[in-house]
Amino acid sequence: MNRSSFLLVNITRRPFFVVFSLNVISFFIVIFFSSGALTDYWNILLSLNSLALYNLIAGSIFMILSIRHRPIERYGLALMAVFVLLLLYRIGSTVVYTQFIRH
Repeated sequence: MNRSSFLLVNITRRPFFVVFSLNVISFFIVIFFSSGALTDYWNILLSLNSLALYNLIAGSIFMILSIRHRPIERYGLALMAVFVLLLLYRIGSTVVYTQFIRH
């Protein structure tokens, strides 16, 4: 097995590293969109910013819990799933508002 596939298998077996990677990506998305770039054009990007922000919050909670208690990982993943569902609702309501109600 070569080095890159070994790294990929290791990352996918450990949810902590997956969440950490998502947190890093989310942090840069929040910083980029909070600077005002592109947010005047698409409301979907505002929802993407919110998704990144919620993911950052949930991921941080998950990482703190998983450092202290290893078996808590599945609860952290469940918490992140709840945040993702909330964000899907927010994106859907944003699309409905911009497409149907505002016109």
